Amino acid sequence: MKECNCKHSAELLLDYTDGALDEDQRASMETHLSACPGCRVLLATYKKTTSLCRKALHAAVPQDVEDRLISFLRSRLRARPE
Repeated sequence: MKECNCKHSAELLLDYTDGALDEDQRASMETHLSACPGCRVLLATYKKTTSLCRKALHAAVPQDVEDRLISFLRSRLRARPE
């Protein structure tokens, strides 16, 4: 496998976190991560972002917030010139 650099590492983040890289790719990525603080920060940020997104997808919007949002959107739609 070719040497892993920052651009290549960024392209492999999803597959790396999902465990979808082959053994050589994973080893190359881990070698790069061990030597590159910037990519380690990028990996940590990526993991945190995906975790927050998963939580947000499962969060329920409180009914009063939903009602106010619908009311607001309807009033804006009615106020639009045709």
